[in-house]
Amino acid sequence: MSSKEVQCNAMLEKSERYYRSAIRDLDSSIYDRGVSTLYYSAFYSITALMILREESSSKHKHTRAFVNKELVSKGVISVELGRMYNKLMDDRQDADYDPLASFSEEYVALLLEQVNKFNSEIRKIINKHG
Repeated sequence: MSSKEVQCNAMLEKSERYYRSAIRDLDSSIYDRGVSTLYYSAFYSITALMILREESSSKHKHTRAFVNKELVSKGVISVELGRMYNKLMDDRQDADYDPLASFSEEYVALLLEQVNKFNSEIRKIINKHG
């Protein structure tokens, strides 16, 4: 297994750990942390794909640009999933830095479904790439 593949797999595992953590946040009614954790789950999935494509970056704006330019605009993922990622990135910013930000249980539950779908699509792309 190449170094890229090892790094990609490590990021996918990290994404999955963060997703499971977000489920616990929702169960514990810690909605702001759940939003932030779900964002990082999606971020690590994208990072895994970027590693395989040798476009890796730890910059959040770079990953957002990658999602929009390389995946959404080229029809690799749906516009809906791209919008979800962009909104999730903004929500994560609010969750982490806005002391008045508030998220509902219903909203975080919906995000869980959407991030699960997003991560699944990214994994499919990675599996085709490999």
